[in-house]
Amino acid sequence: MRPSVAAEVEIADPTPGRGDVIVFSPSRNQYLRVAAPQAAFLSGLDGRRTIAELEGDWRGRLPQEMVRPLLARFAELGLLEGDRQNGGQVGGWPAEPAVVTHLSAIRLSIPDPEGLLNRLTPLVRALGGPPGRIGSALAILAGLPSIVVNANAGLVAIASAGFTRPVWAGTLVAALLVSAMLHELGHAAAVRYYGGRVRQMGLMIFYLAPALFCDASDAWRFPHKHQRAVVGLAGVWVQTVLAGVAGIALWLPVGASTAGWLVSFAILNLGLAALNLIPFVKLDGYWILAALTDVPNLRSRAVGYVAGFAWRLVAGVPRPSLPLPVHPALTVLFGLGCVLFPPILILTVMLDYQHALLRLGSAGAAAWLLLAAALVAVAVNRLLRAARSSRARGLPRTARWRAALVGGVGTFVIVGVLIAVSVPTWFWATFLQPALSTLLYGSVDPLRGGLQ
Repeated sequence: MRPSVAAEVEIADPTPGRGDVIVFSPSRNQYLRVAAPQAAFLSGLDGRRTIAELEGDWRGRLPQEMVRPLLARFAELGLLEGDRQNGGQVGGWPAEPAVVTHLSAIRLSIPDPEGLLNRLTPLVRALGGPPGRIGSALAILAGLPSIVVNANAGLVAIASAGFTRPVWAGTLVAALLVSAMLHELGHAAAVRYYGGRVRQMGLMIFYLAPALFCDASDAWRFPHKHQRAVVGLAGVWVQTVLAGVAGIALWLPVGASTAGWLVSFAILNLGLAALNLIPFVKLDGYWILAALTDVPNLRSRAVGYVAGFAWRLVAGVPRPSLPLPVHPALTVLFGLGCVLFPPILILTVMLDYQHALLRLGSAGAAAWLLLAAALVAVAVNRLLRAARSSRARGLPRTARWRAALVGGVGTFVIVGVLIAVSVPTWFWATFLQPALSTLLYGSVDPLRGGLQ
């Protein structure tokens, strides 16, 4: 076999002062950090030399015993032509599947986002320059105090008549959709401003909720971490500027209904911007944090560190010695946030779906119960995969029995605590009773604790 780098793979030029090189894997649509010697080895794979000849050529620059595992790893990452031509194997080392689909992020991309961005390049240059930055900052500074001053009157208008008027509510929803599009265009514009490329834009399902997205991962090629942070912050900045513009409009002599609309638009944009800054899921806040710390895969590494502590506590297995992404205490806190926040987010989205679907009667209730059952099935499947993974890792039988015993006792204690604080009653009244009542009787029965 004569390994060669895949034609579509992009290997960036080395950045002065850094010991790694950014490599783009098209089969996985991922950017990878590769140590400089290994990147040089990858770029030299031209399909002319056998593995034995590569071992001889790189003797002294790479350990000879590293060549075959390194080729296998490149194949797993979809960087070699050989992994396609040889059934996913290089030198007898099997390659992992290149694409994994997760429920938390299902994407539908629009064609050729670069064509749209090329037409917007002059505008991007103007807004990204000093005049554009100063003007947007002034809009925020002038508009936010106006929102605070007029918030009460606007909210009163919302409560009295706002969402009962179809035109009022429809135009607000349409304006929020436009602001979401501008949010993603803000990311794209920042990538283009620093010379990067946007490979995908479109619609995705993110933790069961529809959302727009912009693939700004080309920012990993930027030499300075503040540039990557600006890319992550650009969308939030755009929505904050839009809220500021709405606040400036509130200084004009407008009616109570229009004031309510403007306040609603401003507050919702600020709320969405704040939500995007939460770093525990892969929203803008996470990418800003990853850029500022200059740590790739920050979330998975922090969760892995917390999982290592959990395994040591539950199964008595020594925690593997892994490099910490940040300070140990911060790593633990961040990892716990990454573990706990997604279920909270999913429960919140499920409640929103419940409110919407139960208005459709029995059919909507059946759809919601099927969705809830699918989520339970996914959770059970993950637990079973974790159990199989523990056996595959060769954990001692005593460790597996200890983990089962501690897990069972812990579950018993948690259930006991929940019963003591009547959480199951709340869970039944909030999630199951309204859906079952609607499914059986065609409507929610408020007298039995359902949605009103």
